[in-house]
Amino acid sequence: MRTPLSRMHSPITLGVTPRSASRDPAIVDRMIEWLLSGDVQMRKGRHTGGVIGWSDSFQDTRFIYPEITGYYLIFLAYLRAFGFEESRVIPRIRSAVRWLERNWNSSAYPYTRLYLDGCNQRDWRNRFRFSFDLAMMLRGLVCVADCIDTRTFQSLRACLCAHLLDFVDTDGLLKACVAITDGPQPETWSVKSGPYQLKAAVPILELSGIVPSRLQTAAEEIVGR
Repeated sequence: MRTPLSRMHSPITLGVTPRSASRDPAIVDRMIEWLLSGDVQMRKGRHTGGVIGWSDSFQDTRFIYPEITGYYLIFLAYLRAFGFEESRVIPRIRSAVRWLERNWNSSAYPYTRLYLDGCNQRDWRNRFRFSFDLAMMLRGLVCVADCIDTRTFQSLRACLCAHLLDFVDTDGLLKACVAITDGPQPETWSVKSGPYQLKAAVPILELSGIVPSRLQTAAEEIVGR
């Protein structure tokens, strides 16, 4: 019988639990069960393995989110590291990586949000790529490298790094976003430089030796500001 994660001393239980967990420790296990359910990671269809970015109270799933899929891989890696049943974790890891591979292992530019109804053009975000999305996908991939075959890891890692290199500006800094198509740029934080870019820079620095040196230098510039 596995040890309930609510009783483990781990980053999951100590750093991410809500305050109510102190009154009801089992809430941690219920959260994890939900995160492992089909309500979070797609189990069928062309987006099998992808992780939803939004769902309402009626469980109406709208879109699959690559960045969240990267976070999900990090979450699954933590579960595995702290003794959760591998038979429940590894298939989900491999399914998520296969989804990333289908969508990102090429020179094409997949949408930032992939809507299940196919109406991707309605979202302005799909006219851009974002460096922090790619950084989280790459970090998630590296966290689960020992669960997937070497060829898949190396190929997808190289492709994600190549995409990220597109964000290194002529001055050597890491841009927040890159436009895919022409059109007005909205006045919003995610398309401008700012402190939040640490979200992309820190994972890149953590992957020293895995990412190209030019990308690492650009991340160092962000951190050093």
